[in-house]
Amino acid sequence: MKRLGVCIVGFLMACNTGVGPDYELPPKQIVAPPTEPPVVIVPSKNALFPHTLPKRPRALEATAAPAWTSGRALAVHEDLLFAVDSDNDRLVIMDRFSGTIQRSIAVGDRPHHVVVDDQGRAFVSLRHDGEVVRIDAQAATVSEAIAVGVEPMGLALSPDGNRLYVAIRGDNTVALVSANAMTEIHRTTTGLNRPEALSVNETHLVVAQAGTDTVEFTLSPITGVMTETGIVARALNAALPWDMAFSPERPSMVTPNRARAVAFHPETQASLVVHNQSLPGDPMTAAFDIFLKGGLGEDEPDVPGDTKPVIEPSPGNGGGGYGSNSIGQFPGLVRPIETVVSSSDPNTEEGTPEEKTALPIKTPGDGGPLTAKVAQPTDIHHHPTWTMAFVTGYGSDNVLVLNTAHANPMRYPIGLINVGQAPKAIAFSNDGQWAYVLNHHSFDISVIDLAPVFEAAQTLPDLKDVDLEQDMDGDMLTVLGPLEERMIPIVLQKEEHALFSYGTDPLPESARIGRRLYTFVGNAEVNSDARFACASCHFEGTEDQLVWATPEGMRQTPALAGRLHDTAPYNWGATEATLAGNMAETIDRMDGEGLTDEELASLEEFLIIGLERPMNPHRLASGLTPEQLNGKALFNDPTVGCAGCHSGPDLADGNTYDVGTADDMELELQMLIAELMQEELQPIKLNTPSLRDLFATAPYFHNGTAETLMDVLDRTSTTMGNTSHLSFEQKQDLVAYLKTL
Repeated sequence: MKRLGVCIVGFLMACNTGVGPDYELPPKQIVAPPTEPPVVIVPSKNALFPHTLPKRPRALEATAAPAWTSGRALAVHEDLLFAVDSDNDRLVIMDRFSGTIQRSIAVGDRPHHVVVDDQGRAFVSLRHDGEVVRIDAQAATVSEAIAVGVEPMGLALSPDGNRLYVAIRGDNTVALVSANAMTEIHRTTTGLNRPEALSVNETHLVVAQAGTDTVEFTLSPITGVMTETGIVARALNAALPWDMAFSPERPSMVTPNRARAVAFHPETQASLVVHNQSLPGDPMTAAFDIFLKGGLGEDEPDVPGDTKPVIEPSPGNGGGGYGSNSIGQFPGLVRPIETVVSSSDPNTEEGTPEEKTALPIKTPGDGGPLTAKVAQPTDIHHHPTWTMAFVTGYGSDNVLVLNTAHANPMRYPIGLINVGQAPKAIAFSNDGQWAYVLNHHSFDISVIDLAPVFEAAQTLPDLKDVDLEQDMDGDMLTVLGPLEERMIPIVLQKEEHALFSYGTDPLPESARIGRRLYTFVGNAEVNSDARFACASCHFEGTEDQLVWATPEGMRQTPALAGRLHDTAPYNWGATEATLAGNMAETIDRMDGEGLTDEELASLEEFLIIGLERPMNPHRLASGLTPEQLNGKALFNDPTVGCAGCHSGPDLADGNTYDVGTADDMELELQMLIAELMQEELQPIKLNTPSLRDLFATAPYFHNGTAETLMDVLDRTSTTMGNTSHLSFEQKQDLVAYLKTL
């Protein structure tokens, strides 16, 4: 079966002339509307789809909240930059005009987020130490520390700067800490799965997680405590604004996931959450794939060329397959993984049918949808003075700029800023003139003068700037509304920005190459359409908690960190004896051109030494609990049989077994394939997976059909070892031990 698959000179001139951050923008252009506002329809050059121009942003009509109300890996305070160097365990404090490092402070193991209050005090979360530390203004070392639990992630200070909120991934809680005394005031269970980020305003706290929704807490107006009666779960968007125009079925097929950052809109106080939107497929897609693979040989059927959405065979699995839904005439519009910003503004879904079926915005120059240029989003930050939100694309080396004057900011992307490698966080000067982007893999900070963005938003579109050319087919149209409402999207190139280095890369050069191959989506060697990279599903070596349709059936994405060294054979079918071979097969399925042996070796090196296992909240410094000890004894009991297959340091024996976890669709299609191929029916045998970090890898089984470890024991009580004779309490003890592995 065929496999488918941002100006250095300008900055220096500003510094030398004393312009700097006090630069004044030209006055906003006032345009008298014509008597009859025109609606212009013109053919467009290189447009692969009907598209429009975005509406322009405007100056905010409200004062933005302090930047410290949401945390990230970078902060600005007056004339200083505070950069989190997570790889070297330091907080680096720099002059934001010259880039001179003033202090480089060892803070602890794996710093993640920083917030800086109006006194210049910096608070940093330490993922691997389980602490939050405070560095007072001018201090050269950590001033105070508090232990908060396993893997603290997101930080946010209350608007008055007195209360610190901490998202703790290990136990799915949020801790409220006194910023002055550094003592815990309150703790609330979120009900989320591994919370990552949070943002706070005067009345509410929003927490984002790796799953499909967020949680919003109402805060006590006096104490700031999260009230138990004020908890609201908010589902993330399951549709892009143009889905109803091109793919009406898509909203019912996609899964929103991987929410990694959140901010509040200064005017509406709506939460803005950036996340992924994935199209993993379903059992019927998988069945179609299996049928093609088993019954139709190597030739793929023709895909109709009309505008009707067509479910195509997915490019397969091998550690995370990709279902695919494409529009025959408009390729690139509907992709398996998209970057989306969800808004809690109640007006997001309101409007006329025309508003709901908005056309996408074209990227100047190359004709692709603007929002499709950003992958693996890691941060969202609202501009302090304009209706603009900025989203960092970790896997695409750029920043997406959205117009938040509309309830749904995805309707009007207005620009793209190319920056360094793996942009992780963005921060602004107080006046909003400058943006600073922390580039995680190039260990530098892009210094971006935003004047071109403001100027573009104040200039009427000139049709000659749209790069128009008669389209002989006449069916690809650019639709422009009243011109005084519109702007030309802007792209700022990275060569136009100054760069400040904040640290050095501790990885060896070969592993750096592998990291780039793992993360960056724009590599034709890895995939053909800049759609995804390894990190798209395996961010930081974890998994996306999704189950994808593949030619082998439904397959869940496995975690990679700490589970690859000496665990051959690889993939669920155990078809590859080497990790390099499995990577090559996966890249082939992603429709990549392929890597050289040297590149495969670099990628393998990064997978082994560059991916860190998650912190396990079930392993206590004091040792195993009585329940966990009972579970360990059961695990090693020959009559239970767990250790018989899950053996050795990686808890996997390298063999394949039929343990009865195949679903009915897989079994029926296996029979059909055997009949078509006139072969003997073969059992569906699967590779013994490593049991490392089971606590963080639900759902379970190859097809993700077991939601909990207790489900695993109950479903395979006589086919995967023997747990049928165990009491419920014994199985609880066994599960407790399994979570420590």
